[in-house]
Amino acid sequence: MRKFLNHFASVLALALFAVAAQAAMPEVKVLLAEGEIISGAIEAIEPQGLKVAGRTIALKDIAQLKFPTARVIPPHAAPAIFLRNTDALYESSILSGTDSKLKLRSASFGDVELDYKLLDRIVFYGGANKKLPDGLDAFFKLPAPKEDLLLTLKGETVSGFFEKFSDKDIAFNSNGQSRAYTFEQLAAVRLAALEKMEATPTLNAHISAANGSHATGRLKALEANVIVFEAAGGQDWKCGGYEIASIEFKGGRMLYLSALDPLEAEQKPLIGGTPLIFSWRKDRSSAGTALKIGAQEYENGIGVHSYCRLAYDLDAKFAMFLSDVGLDASAADGASCIWKVLLDGVEAAHGTATSSAEKIALKLDVSKTKRLELICDFGPGHDDAGGRLDFGAARLIKP
Repeated sequence: MRKFLNHFASVLALALFAVAAQAAMPEVKVLLAEGEIISGAIEAIEPQGLKVAGRTIALKDIAQLKFPTARVIPPHAAPAIFLRNTDALYESSILSGTDSKLKLRSASFGDVELDYKLLDRIVFYGGANKKLPDGLDAFFKLPAPKEDLLLTLKGETVSGFFEKFSDKDIAFNSNGQSRAYTFEQLAAVRLAALEKMEATPTLNAHISAANGSHATGRLKALEANVIVFEAAGGQDWKCGGYEIASIEFKGGRMLYLSALDPLEAEQKPLIGGTPLIFSWRKDRSSAGTALKIGAQEYENGIGVHSYCRLAYDLDAKFAMFLSDVGLDASAADGASCIWKVLLDGVEAAHGTATSSAEKIALKLDVSKTKRLELICDFGPGHDDAGGRLDFGAARLIKP
């Protein structure tokens, strides 16, 4: 069964690339850092920009590209490869490997060769018929190993080092003895870190595929409707336009507020009420759901609940603060809260959010601001019931 699944994933990956080579580039929505949206097909990828609908746009000014592909993450039927830079390649077929390199075929990114030092872990998914052990999460939470670790389906952990991979098993050396473990016998492996991974200071694209895979790199070229980018280890990877769900740019003029940790976070329940605190969250509502104001859903932002005050250190490094503000769609009818935005202690914006109110679009000059505070206070009736407030797509723009 494993051999069939690996073969099927390989055939599927090749078929997707064949289709990509023949089809035209899909129309995308380009969200600029300051909120403007441009729609059209990508016509060219240049060193510092994209040409869309006849217009060249600097990469540093782009927040996100949204592709028409619906993101549908299927049940995992093949191994998933996780890199130390947080990239993830789902539905991958392992082809071969030595103690220094691993060759695989990704359903989203095609044939890839990875240096051992880039690998963090592998999970050997096998579809609904393969039940991974309950201790999988605990296995990944163990301290960083000094030797490679292997977790079997029976929940046994083996320490040692890898010798080689084939398309169906791993040769693993433990205590001087080599043994072959088939993929059907394995749940996961963790690889010892050979060297420290340094963050890349340049502008990078974070490419999210429809099946949940994602990779970080530098856009290089457009071939038919296939995007070529320089990925981990300096290799060129490819992804068809109809395989991509979105591309976000990091290191440009825009920084989502959720990428920062607040300098201070004050939360308290209604005085005299139940001492229950719904904690603020990054990129989720305080209820743990997707951020949503009215009918609009946001991938990034801050979700809070009355009473909450978050303070951020800006150090006068940014030009603007932008955000949509409103009650989360999960709040009950009749819920309300009062919100404020303070810049260096001075109120710059305020409002009352109710379940029937429209979102408020904020655009504030923070060019001289050292301290930004977001406050969600109790509603006019001094009640905190359902006071779930969202700062949707809250972001800072550099000069």
